[in-house]
Amino acid sequence: MKSPFNPFIFFTRFVLFFSLFTRAFALSKEGEVEKSALNQPAGKEEFSLSPSIRPSQLKKTDPFYKKLSITEQKKAFFEKALILEKDQHWEELNRLSKKWIQSFPQEAAAHFFLGLSYENLGHYRKAIKEYKEAVRLKEDFPKAWCNLGSAYAYLKDYSKATEALEKALKEYPDFARAWSNLGACYIMRGYYAEAIEALKKATRLKPDLADSWCNLGTAYGEIKAYDKAIESIQRATQLKADYLEAWYNLAKLYGIMNNIQKKAEAEQKIQAIIARRTHPSP
Repeated sequence: MKSPFNPFIFFTRFVLFFSLFTRAFALSKEGEVEKSALNQPAGKEEFSLSPSIRPSQLKKTDPFYKKLSITEQKKAFFEKALILEKDQHWEELNRLSKKWIQSFPQEAAAHFFLGLSYENLGHYRKAIKEYKEAVRLKEDFPKAWCNLGSAYAYLKDYSKATEALEKALKEYPDFARAWSNLGACYIMRGYYAEAIEALKKATRLKPDLADSWCNLGTAYGEIKAYDKAIESIQRATQLKADYLEAWYNLAKLYGIMNNIQKKAEAEQKIQAIIARRTHPSP
């Protein structure tokens, strides 16, 4: 069972979602983006698409899980952390991780889980501190590098986010989430050609990762390849029906293409999703 809906966290993330494309427009306005044909930003009235950046959770099925060398003494902490992570009980995971660190201060996984809890609670600077400690203790920890990148991205430090994500991919080149987040960072920095390349890689590695398709559509939208943008973002909504950012981007794209009916349908989806999240069923 998941944690009760937290309106503060939801609206914090939703405001952040809109702030991402505000930053992107600022970049284009200040002339910080590439000026090649592929990297030319869209016009002011069209530059409102937002990529999706999210942290990665740790799972037993991860190929690098065994590298963590979890001893029998630490197993109880680890098993409980995995359950709390899956159920998104971030406050409880935060408390458990702190106890774990008190018992085993040199355990990288404990710092990872503490960072993950902080990131999902909106405490991004605290998350960064814990992820840094995790990779200090275990440098070949790609998910910690990935989440360090996503935490930096939430603070709009896309340069440091890119650096951390590149380190994650150096450790694990087939890490689809890291490719997706890297592509999103490239979008925010105006590097659309690089973004498309990274996001195509992500969709090949994990075709069911909705964020990758949404981000790919966003990148296509920025270079005005609107048909490809819509096709990619529709794929994201097929994979994740309540994907708020994707529906917002679809509504914007349909508006650009003067498809009033489709725009209205997407806006209705947005309203329905927000209504469900702000007034969840008992």
